[in-house]
Amino acid sequence: MEIAICLKCEKELRIEGSTVHEGVILDMSSGYGSRFDELDAWNFEKETSDLTRIEKAMLAQLRRAFLCDDCFEKHIDKFKLYRIESTSTVEEI
Repeated sequence: MEIAICLKCEKELRIEGSTVHEGVILDMSSGYGSRFDELDAWNFEKETSDLTRIEKAMLAQLRRAFLCDDCFEKHIDKFKLYRIESTSTVEEI
């Protein structure tokens, strides 16, 4: 079992495999316009242990955060929601 922290309220969440008990997973990608975008392309010559937390995050292929169910429900109006019908059809819902 692994423990994650809710991004909003910092409640501890239990993770077992791909199951987040009483919470949801947020997979993140950077979009053009972020001041951290350039870090994606950096060729780091530093040892991994010498990288800053931001540098490590931008080098990661998977960036994940967690929200507890209460915070997800409370802040759902701030999410952009999309239905993907096919590779060419994306509809905001």
